[in-house]
Amino acid sequence: HLWVIEGPETLAARLPFREIGLNIIWTADQRKYRERKVRILNGAHTTGIPVSYQYGLDTVKEMMDNPVTGNFVRQAIYQEILPALADSDREALDNLAAEVINRFNNPYIKHYLLSILLNSSSKYRARVLPSLLDYQQKYQKLPRRLVFALSCLLNVYSLGEIVAGKLTCKRDKTEFAMQDDLATLELFTAIWQEYQQGLPLEQVTAKLLGAVQVWGQDLNKVPHLTEAVSKFLIEIKALGVKAVLDNMQK
Repeated sequence: HLWVIEGPETLAARLPFREIGLNIIWTADQRKYRERKVRILNGAHTTGIPVSYQYGLDTVKEMMDNPVTGNFVRQAIYQEILPALADSDREALDNLAAEVINRFNNPYIKHYLLSILLNSSSKYRARVLPSLLDYQQKYQKLPRRLVFALSCLLNVYSLGEIVAGKLTCKRDKTEFAMQDDLATLELFTAIWQEYQQGLPLEQVTAKLLGAVQVWGQDLNKVPHLTEAVSKFLIEIKALGVKAVLDNMQK
């Protein structure tokens, strides 16, 4: 556990949490601690879930136990999320990453992927997109796994129809309901309907990434992102998420 409290160090004497063994950090600015948590813990969740659910898995523990999806999540953390952070305390970042992976592997927690898929568009925007953008700016190339996770997320919106404010989708022969902002659901399903009517996937991708109201910006302006997502979506539609990820990991 970790409890970060923003306030003067003098409060530590008045609130002596450390004296009973609590892991407390007093700081004048908690932003870097929040960013670490959001990008590494929440970001890894949001990266792995749309991929792993469409891979055929149901819980976070299954995601980590599976050699393909587990490796995907670890690589996303260590090769793309951590390098994108401007934080200079690499030891603290590595320690947090190890704690996150340990948490995901906890055999006593049955955390369902479908629960985490709730409101995925806003989660991706807050938790993963900053890492993708910072990585691209820092290294002048795209983080392949974060882009694939975005592609898998966008693919979910193509799998069903809106019923009672939820997106009713199918995975294999079973149905599941994806909850998200209704305006986002309506926009993305409308764009995917154009695909069903013959609009090429390249143009579908451009419309999905151009939804400023969803992403806060036009993602088509990110160098090569539209091309990369379009390529992944073409492969996903042809082969399925499982086959594409298996090929990636090979």
